Amino acid sequence: MTPPPSPLDSALRDLESGSDKGRLADVTEFAPGIALRADPALGVAGDWRSPAGRLLELDVRPRGTGGWIALHLALGEIEGDWLGLFCRSAAPEEGLIRVALRSGTAEGFTDSFLPRHILALPEPMTHADALHLPTTPDLPAEAPWRELVIFLPARAFAWQIHDLKVLTP
Repeated sequence: MTPPPSPLDSALRDLESGSDKGRLADVTEFAPGIALRADPALGVAGDWRSPAGRLLELDVRPRGTGGWIALHLALGEIEGDWLGLFCRSAAPEEGLIRVALRSGTAEGFTDSFLPRHILALPEPMTHADALHLPTTPDLPAEAPWRELVIFLPARAFAWQIHDLKVLTP
């Protein structure tokens, strides 16, 4: 029997069904548990779209200089030993994108980066990566919350996410 989709899976599929669009700000929620968050000093502006058959298109135009901008995806409980990521994306200009598993702690949070960067190029490319949780240094065994954080370039850029899957087998 196939388990029911997670809240993240459902939110991703809702985005993929298309027709949503809007303006970007320092905090922009695309769907429940999926948001863009940026350093307020960056002064994020731009547009986002979720056309049918494609998950998300971002056109980011910062008005200032800041340290970070990231796509945050809330995760449910991770019961297995692995976190897997599959992403098909493209960008008009070449760029590297880092991904981390963020775990809440009593002091705030800790980030555990996946080993590989996503390489964004003009032609759509598929990226696959995984994190073996039991052997990940500094990863809390238990956390009150976890999210996948996709760190984007802190400059003007565009990125089209064709498909995204997060697996916790």
